[in-house]
Amino acid sequence: MSHVPCPVFDRRVIRVRITADYRNPRETRDGGAERREPRAPVQQPIFLIGCGRSGTTLLYDILCGQPGLAWFSNYTDRWPGLPQLAVLSRLYAPMRRRELSLPRAPLPSEGYRIFDYYSARSAADNNRPLDGSDANPMERLALRRVIAAHLRFGGGSRFINKNTRNTRRVPFLHQMFPDARFIHVIRDPRATASSLLRVAFWPALRFWWRDNRTATELPDVDAETLAGELWAHEVRAGLQQGLLGDSAYMEVRYEDLVAAPREQVSAVLKFVGLEWTPSFESVFDSFAIEDRTSKFRSSLNDYQLQLIAKATQPLAQELGYLSDQPW
Repeated sequence: MSHVPCPVFDRRVIRVRITADYRNPRETRDGGAERREPRAPVQQPIFLIGCGRSGTTLLYDILCGQPGLAWFSNYTDRWPGLPQLAVLSRLYAPMRRRELSLPRAPLPSEGYRIFDYYSARSAADNNRPLDGSDANPMERLALRRVIAAHLRFGGGSRFINKNTRNTRRVPFLHQMFPDARFIHVIRDPRATASSLLRVAFWPALRFWWRDNRTATELPDVDAETLAGELWAHEVRAGLQQGLLGDSAYMEVRYEDLVAAPREQVSAVLKFVGLEWTPSFESVFDSFAIEDRTSKFRSSLNDYQLQLIAKATQPLAQELGYLSDQPW
């Protein structure tokens, strides 16, 4: 991708009105933002879920180029009280189509700070799984308002978000957004674990089923076992077809996505009721999708593979993985 200077935005073109409309429910006297629904309804939001390093980011980045979608960006996540900054997200698709690389460019974000900012829970309580009983009316209103602001300023009619933490919060999100659509990306646990063990955030990753401790705080547990456990816990939490039904829940295998990306992305768009437009075609073509399904075989030895396989049983085999795994 070529590199060009970052454009200067004319304040007369992009006007950001700073108000107190978007506030943390814990910081206001009445328990939340003003008690009114957003002007524009939030209809059928789309949530991409899946264990980290399963291909969720790849699919998210591609789908964010669809002109009908708005999303949390690195700017609105950096300043969660200013969803008006979503106006910068309008640059994303043109940048992808022209293969431009801009410093400090607007990019899709998981929105951790946004979810935490509008959460009715304490920061220490924001990593655990949530179910429908955790749905707070004021948090629901605050989230719907900030998503509506992203739709307004980002220029979309539908909202999409990828946040791997939401994989263990499907019942909660279903209660907050009953018409939401969920797309669950699943990848071979060995490939997922191999990738997890190499990312920079691995040492700081907190495992919610182990009292929020990190790998460095669990010296007696092999890292491969922890990575396998993470996959098993997250994937099982995300398997919510029984709760949601076929009309609201779809599974995408990473292996299928990289083998036939056009067919898989087309199926996802059809599932959520969006079209493959000419402008989206050029965004899709800007992605160089690499098949890394077997890369883990050169980065993990037999012992490591066995640790991961044992930690992901029996779910991995139920999903059709590990058939080639020597025991």
